Amino acid sequence: MHICCKDEVAKAEAATADAKNTASNAENKALSAKIRKGQSVKDKTPANKATAKDAAETAESIKNASKPIVKDPPNAVKDVAFKVLPKAKCELKEGKDYGAAARCKSTECAGKEGVAPGKMDCRPSSISCLTASGWVDGNHDPSAEEKCQAQFGNPIECPDGIGPRGVFIPSNDGGYCASWDSPAAARTFTECTEDKQTCGTLSAKKPHGSSRSSGLLMLKRMTCKDGECKVYKTGQCFDVSPATPFQSIYTDKNNYDVAQLEQDTQAFAALAVKQMLNSESGELKACNGHDLALSESIIKVS
Repeated sequence: MHICCKDEVAKAEAATADAKNTASNAENKALSAKIRKGQSVKDKTPANKATAKDAAETAESIKNASKPIVKDPPNAVKDVAFKVLPKAKCELKEGKDYGAAARCKSTECAGKEGVAPGKMDCRPSSISCLTASGWVDGNHDPSAEEKCQAQFGNPIECPDGIGPRGVFIPSNDGGYCASWDSPAAARTFTECTEDKQTCGTLSAKKPHGSSRSSGLLMLKRMTCKDGECKVYKTGQCFDVSPATPFQSIYTDKNNYDVAQLEQDTQAFAALAVKQMLNSESGELKACNGHDLALSESIIKVS
């Protein structure tokens, strides 16, 4: 990149040096004269110092003027991500947001942390959903809409993020809401659209080796187009103590029956959802120490 005004900078720097030498010599002469006359030497010579300062400022001004101004090219597009302000007010900020294409436009903005809106238009079914009791299908159950509303509200919503209203799962019919405490979540459940280009996974699980009162809720969604895939993933560890829904800290076959683990995982998820619903009253408990470290690693690798 071309830098202009080099000669002016050099001249200004030379002027600064000369001015400093002049100021120093003048100050020394004045000091010597005062000593010969027996005067106090505490006063200074502000006039000469001001001269040196002015010259320095002039040189700095020329330097700044010589620096080229780099502007964005016309029609430049900047990557944007999001930040969360107090009270979870989600707003844009500079940066990159690679998961936005796989994240719903409707997100959880509650509590101390919120989730920025994504680009995916997620419209859950009003007559089909996954609840704590299992799959609800409006094609076979006349009361399906009422059951889904009881779990996900009216209108039915399951905004992205870790919130009490569960997860949006894409499907051939568009998609539906799935609750964290559903049997499917306890088994880790994935469904894709018919073209297999968009898939969603929800999971409630107990990490092997974590305490009997802690567990994880996780969501992962992927969408692909023209051979390029975008992924949105989030998860959170919950401590539901003093309750201990798990019977062992280990989840292998030697320590846990599969059916019992699924049942206990559902019980944990129900307690975690209850915490989120009551979070404003301070009931929400964060994991810490070993449980937190283990959960964070599992979220990363999943």
